Amino acid sequence: FIILCPILSCSTFFNFVTQISAFCYITQQIFTFYPCKVSIACVSLLDKLLRIYLSFYIIINKLAMKKISLLKLFLIFVKVGAILLGGGYVILPILTNELIEKRNLIEHDDLIDYFALSQSLPGIIAANISMFVGYKLRGARGAIVAMFGIIFIPFLTIILLASILNALTDNQYVQNIFWGISIAIIALIMLTIREMWQKCEKNIFFYSIFALALVSLTYFNFSPIKTILIFLVFGILFKKIQTLKEAE
Repeated sequence: FIILCPILSCSTFFNFVTQISAFCYITQQIFTFYPCKVSIACVSLLDKLLRIYLSFYIIINKLAMKKISLLKLFLIFVKVGAILLGGGYVILPILTNELIEKRNLIEHDDLIDYFALSQSLPGIIAANISMFVGYKLRGARGAIVAMFGIIFIPFLTIILLASILNALTDNQYVQNIFWGISIAIIALIMLTIREMWQKCEKNIFFYSIFALALVSLTYFNFSPIKTILIFLVFGILFKKIQTLKEAE
């Protein structure tokens, strides 16, 4: 079991099994038209074993998500805070790399939802999403630890550099560094937009809201707060109408 557990919990192996499971389902449908008792029994048995494995995979990954110490959680967010340049809008690709690609701590869809919710709530986006992730992994203590982790390095940096800030901003080398960083930040923001765009449910309402919000911000110079509040109401009304239509 100790040898097989890492293999069975591997995402590549999981994807392979889901493809076999889909094949079993299609095969079962074919056998309903062309009956063969032995074949049907074999495919049904294989399908049940695969379903047991899929359940096992989900349980193992849920257990793995909870096995992270508060210290390790703090250090992860200290690292994120140290490389987080450009504000909360660039945090999504960084968290994706640190929490999902490297450690498989949370689901990608959950992270996207936390990012969207963090933008809709008052406060700093980076601190908000850190608390959401921390709460998901270790409850209330995890939320507090993650929040302190994300602000730890920026806080120390501001304290240390506050006295020489004017000298730094006038330094040509520092200006060149920030010029290069600003270009990288644009790329990170575009990556965040791509991930959010892929997550959204695209329909006529989506494109209408997107166009109206863009026009409101660029042409009519609406404030971001006013824009969020207006389209928040639109979103609630649309989902309410959609639910009523589905109920009918």
